[in-house]
Amino acid sequence: MSIPPSSFYYQAKEKPLEKLREDADLRDEIEKISLEFPRYGYRRTTKQLHRDGWAVNHKRVLKD
Repeated sequence: MSIPPSSFYYQAKEKPLEKLREDADLRDEIEKISLEFPRYGYRRTTKQLHRDGWAVNHKRVLKD
């Protein structure tokens, strides 16, 4: 086979169940804020999440 050994032995890491739940909770919270304040962009949404006690980066909000 003509593939690099690192590709052959690569094993993807799975996210722990707790991390998946936290991601889903964050997405739900972002959606709730977006529905309540439809004119909020990612910056205002990030600030609202900070006020609600979420430690989240603006890039994460922009991605979700």
